Amino acid sequence: MSDLKKLSEKEETVPRKKPLFKRTDFGRKKGLKDVWRKPRGRHNKLRLGKFNKGPRVRIGYGRKSAEKYTNKDGMTEILVHNISDLEKLNKTESAVIAGCVGLKKKYEIAKKAEELKIKIENIPTRVKKLGKKKLKEIAEKAKKEKKKKTEEKKAKEKKPAEKKDKDKSVEKKEKPVEEKPKTKKPVVTEDKKTAKKEKPAPKKETKVVEKKKNLKEKK
Repeated sequence: MSDLKKLSEKEETVPRKKPLFKRTDFGRKKGLKDVWRKPRGRHNKLRLGKFNKGPRVRIGYGRKSAEKYTNKDGMTEILVHNISDLEKLNKTESAVIAGCVGLKKKYEIAKKAEELKIKIENIPTRVKKLGKKKLKEIAEKAKKEKKKKTEEKKAKEKKPAEKKDKDKSVEKKEKPVEEKPKTKKPVVTEDKKTAKKEKPAPKKETKVVEKKKNLKEKK
């Protein structure tokens, strides 16, 4: 009985290794992927459980109910789409970033996970290559872009309000224009009129014109 007890204790502590479940004709045909598919053929040897045709998926290979949905470290894996989902996790839970999440948001989630000390099972390969310095630069750029957008929105909202205030101030400042007194034109005397009408002196003829006139006279 002591030997049986020891064996039962070993089974509890040491997890059993699962066999590699492979679909029928996986090694024969190139087109088939290494993914399990249930055999459904009438004469399929794997379905019938023939010797040396590979193991078949059965409930006996399953884990214990306490160990289900946990990884090798004993952490329960939970799907995460954004930072708000990440903040809900406990220390006994690890995050798995969803496939539909973009790379930019993955950086943000990875950075937040470092702050909260939460483990991410599928950290993107680019995050590993870039390192912490590059991640900080990307985060700072994103913050600056957000600030610019918020400032632009505030400026647009202020402009129409400022215009209304200016219009009101202009209306208040506007006063009736005072009419200037009409000034009399200065009286022009006869001497000034004659001085204006005097014709200018005739222009002196140039040398070229004089030569032409002389030639005409000689002819």
